[in-house]
Amino acid sequence: MESSQGKDQSDARVRKRVEAWRETNEWIERHERIAKENPSEFVSTFSAYVQLQRRHIQRVIREQFGLRVSYEKKPSGEPYIESLEKFPIHFRYLPEHREAFRLLRAWLDLLAWFDGAWIAVVSARVLAEREGADPDDAVIENVFEYHRAGPWMASPTIKTEPDRSLREAYAENLSGWVGAQISLGKNGRLNSILKEDLEPGDSPRARLLRELLAATTMAFEELLPDESLRPGGGETNLVSRVERVMEELGSQKEKLRRRSKLSEDRPEPAGASTDGDLEQFEHRETLRQQLEDLKSWMKDANLSETQLKVLDLDMRTDHDTKAIAEELGISPKTVRVIRKRYRDRIRAAANL
Repeated sequence: MESSQGKDQSDARVRKRVEAWRETNEWIERHERIAKENPSEFVSTFSAYVQLQRRHIQRVIREQFGLRVSYEKKPSGEPYIESLEKFPIHFRYLPEHREAFRLLRAWLDLLAWFDGAWIAVVSARVLAEREGADPDDAVIENVFEYHRAGPWMASPTIKTEPDRSLREAYAENLSGWVGAQISLGKNGRLNSILKEDLEPGDSPRARLLRELLAATTMAFEELLPDESLRPGGGETNLVSRVERVMEELGSQKEKLRRRSKLSEDRPEPAGASTDGDLEQFEHRETLRQQLEDLKSWMKDANLSETQLKVLDLDMRTDHDTKAIAEELGISPKTVRVIRKRYRDRIRAAANL
């Protein structure tokens, strides 16, 4: 169970990542303008820098971990990691080597980014030569588009990254990047939803940052293979999915608030307590039976990791939303949205 203190620390790290990504976005805009003023100088300097960093990282990986990176082992040109006797690759599964593995992964992620940057340079030159365009202008356009594409490594779920510490770090970084892309000034609907029932001293932006990690993880699980992280062209992407998840979370909270108000305004008839207890019992039994029926369709529903967790906890806690929220370290309204989504998927799989 994630403690309240642990969630606060995670939220604080997400806020820092949002600010870091905002600064990165400003850096990209500023340096793109500088690059266009002297394209030849930028391309020459950037290309040399990328190659220097690739060689340096490969040397660090070889000297610290005994691993040699080769690019000739696969026809596609993808990096191939050759293990030496000094540090066998199976160390990942040994507890005493986990920190070393995570450090290695950090270096490999960095190398992957610079490899991608070099591919952006080379592919732009090839395309420019084929089309008769200016190669320096093509490189600048391709390189800065690559910078804007989002986190190179985005593996915030157990399906994409089994190591918990790495998974949490990826999730926080990806959430920070998404948060830097969302503008409440441009998304009036989301801003209005986040304004509902705010505590004194709270703000829509602060609420967005608190819910950002859970919403990003949920949205990433639903991201289709051909969908990008970054907005563009009006197509569905990770950022738009996160905004939609947050809108759903806010809508669920508003529905519960209205339902609670109607209940308070409605006069209580005689014998309501006994009838209410009976109705609650019958309701719980009905839901329990429904879940038993739904279990047979789970395999066809292709539920996400988070949806499976909530479904399992629903069955074990009799739909105790508060307990499930505490167990998973998310808000109760997030639990309700996930519950609705897994039910919709299972019903669709069962053709109901």
